[in-house]
Amino acid sequence: RSSTVHWSLENHPVNSLLLECASSDGGWFIAEFVTAARLPDAKLELVFADDIAAATLNGKIIFLGGSDEGSVARVDSQLLKSANTLRFRMLKPHDRRPFVWLRGLFRVMSGAPFVAGPNQTVKTDGPLTLHPAGAALQADLVAGGFPFLREPLLVAGEITLSAASSTLRLEGAEADAVRLTIDGRDLGWAWRTAGEIIFQAELAAGTHRLRLELVPNTFNAFGPHHYYGGDWHVVSPDQIRGVRNFADPADAPASTHVAAWHFRRFALPHSISIYEA
Repeated sequence: RSSTVHWSLENHPVNSLLLECASSDGGWFIAEFVTAARLPDAKLELVFADDIAAATLNGKIIFLGGSDEGSVARVDSQLLKSANTLRFRMLKPHDRRPFVWLRGLFRVMSGAPFVAGPNQTVKTDGPLTLHPAGAALQADLVAGGFPFLREPLLVAGEITLSAASSTLRLEGAEADAVRLTIDGRDLGWAWRTAGEIIFQAELAAGTHRLRLELVPNTFNAFGPHHYYGGDWHVVSPDQIRGVRNFADPADAPASTHVAAWHFRRFALPHSISIYEA
């Protein structure tokens, strides 16, 4: 038997947007991003993978602190406009692409639809814009505002069984790992195998409270999102730069980056198949 579950967010996760950086004069880099509405309660911060000497957002100096990941700067949401420009300079310049994430309570939405991409990805032409966080959920979590999510997503729901069960299969779930708790009983983690996520669960007939913790693929946080082959099985520094190299297919173009963004699928189960005990 199959049962549909209505999922709700337990709490909104700290979301991420990877900023695309372009080099500028004097060792500075520029990154731009767009907000579709005010984000008064977003608790924003900028996270740099490098140690940063100086940075401004929309012309205003932002103050940097150290972290295990490089530098972090809290962002006053009052500084945000519809179109925003970050400028920064690294403490120790290098020729690698800088990684910078905007983190906070928001959604990242695409102006174009997501369609099937290569190597287990979906892709979109964007543009990607920031929207306020909300309680609404859709089964496709990438399209629903979490394409760059780094931390687990926690959702809850209920299922009613007409007879005892021994096995639950999460239909349509797309995640690197899923943790299931039923009525407060932790069933542990399951990893996606052969397109399925299965839990052994001895459950009596009746209504049961479910809690899912879904872990997204790290490709979504780090990319390379614009690599023409999607989530390629080998990633070298030149995959990040978009330059053809030894790790590419023999017929790869000289420039391996395209305009489209690629993400691994990340989705809630649309139903649960139940196998009787």
